[in-house]
Amino acid sequence: MKDTVHKEEFLGKLKSLVGECAWAAAGGGCTGSIVSFEFGERLLRERPVENPSLPEEMRTHQGELSLLIYCAWRIEEGSTHIVGGSGDWDEKKQGLATDSLKTVLDSPVADVELNSFLDLTIAFHSGTRLHVFCDQSACDQSGDQCYSFFLRKTGAYTVVSKGMIRFEGDI
Repeated sequence: MKDTVHKEEFLGKLKSLVGECAWAAAGGGCTGSIVSFEFGERLLRERPVENPSLPEEMRTHQGELSLLIYCAWRIEEGSTHIVGGSGDWDEKKQGLATDSLKTVLDSPVADVELNSFLDLTIAFHSGTRLHVFCDQSACDQSGDQCYSFFLRKTGAYTVVSKGMIRFEGDI
């Protein structure tokens, strides 16, 4: 069942990322600018993923906590833009992203922020920041997903158009 939740509850769940390291990231290729990050304990998948483009560890394991981003995003360090994504990727950008996503790996999350537009910022102890821009407006009737946050033992929180957050338990 999908329930609508409040921003404060969602932010509380996102804060479970603090102190955790991202140990895997994937994006590019046929997914375009859609990216995913795995955090926390490595959990063995019931069935391995057969996608040969994924690193072996992501095919056999998933994170206790995961972030799947469909909307615009950017990774930066200080005032330097490392890589970003939106719907208009070409092959050159996709190749760059695969390597650049690794800049957030193995550094603990220092803080998580969520603004009134449900844009998400994850700051890492290394100084790198991941910004997620919920680019669906309140008048968007499509119900498109901006990003999802998975807590394997709880459920999934998904930010959708109209500034709504949906929760689905038992995933």
